Amino acid sequence: MGYKFLKVFFALLCLILLGFFAFYGLLFKDNIIDNEINKNHEFFISTGANYQDVLKSLQENQILLNKKSFDILSKRLKYDQLIKPGRFLIPNNMNNWDLIHKLRSGDQDAVRVTINNITYIDDLIGKVAKKLEFDSIELANTIYSDSFLNTHNLNKDNLISYFISNTYEIWWNTSVTSFLSKMDKEHKKFWNIVRLEQARKLNLSPEQVTTLASIVQKESNKKDEHKRIAGVYINRLNDNWPLQADPTVKFALRQLDLKRILTVHTQFDSPFNTYRNIGLPPGPICLPEIFAIDGVLNTEKHSYFFFCAKEDFSGYHNFATTLAEHNSNATKYQQALNQRGIK
Repeated sequence: MGYKFLKVFFALLCLILLGFFAFYGLLFKDNIIDNEINKNHEFFISTGANYQDVLKSLQENQILLNKKSFDILSKRLKYDQLIKPGRFLIPNNMNNWDLIHKLRSGDQDAVRVTINNITYIDDLIGKVAKKLEFDSIELANTIYSDSFLNTHNLNKDNLISYFISNTYEIWWNTSVTSFLSKMDKEHKKFWNIVRLEQARKLNLSPEQVTTLASIVQKESNKKDEHKRIAGVYINRLNDNWPLQADPTVKFALRQLDLKRILTVHTQFDSPFNTYRNIGLPPGPICLPEIFAIDGVLNTEKHSYFFFCAKEDFSGYHNFATTLAEHNSNATKYQQALNQRGIK
């Protein structure tokens, strides 16, 4: 009797231990396929997705080693009833317990959205929509709407000045409304009391500063020249001269790679052509970087009214006070262009 009891007891104990180790493995055994390229798998759950959508996507993206174990534990923990959208980074060594806890709690990982190297507003729309869940049409319809433009005292020409070039951390499934709310906060944070006062002293609005900064940035990729170039344009604005900025002609023509501006180009009829129109164009010709905006706000005070690219093609410029000086500098540069066969 005692022997049979011990035999049954040990048999039950073995079953309990096997069950325990099976359950332990279900919970804590690594269940993620090793991603040899990165330390993490990038996994997206769309808004409105159900449990079967998640399970199918985990398989299609080759994330799970064992689909069955994940499925069993998910249902035990009721994850199948608690699907939350977002972008999730899943480490190679994650187990079912940690994975389900991360997905069920909606512990998503933000997307880094960098807004830079933008010329036209549609470029910005496409770049942002490529990084986030909403599509470009939804974003375009919102920011081009009269309601949005009127609320922020903008128009289609200067709309791009609403955005500040920077890198932002944003939830992938954020709505268009939430995204624009964040951009509005960033805009107000950037245009603080100090910058607004600097703009006021230049007799320019923030949008006009951004417009001038876009021209300055396109004129030179040398940051240490921006304040001086801005000073030339401020002098011209104050004396009611046309800016005659070559980048505005390229923008108007939509020929951004134009190497040489000829007289025929400067005759193109467009409000952005600063050869034909006095004053600033109606909006920025690109989304300027922060350093370009600050270059304008900290404009160098001088007597220069002209500048021309240096003939050594260093990217720097020769500055002049008189037209005669400028013409001399321009001749040197044009000769250098001719020697290189740039037409």
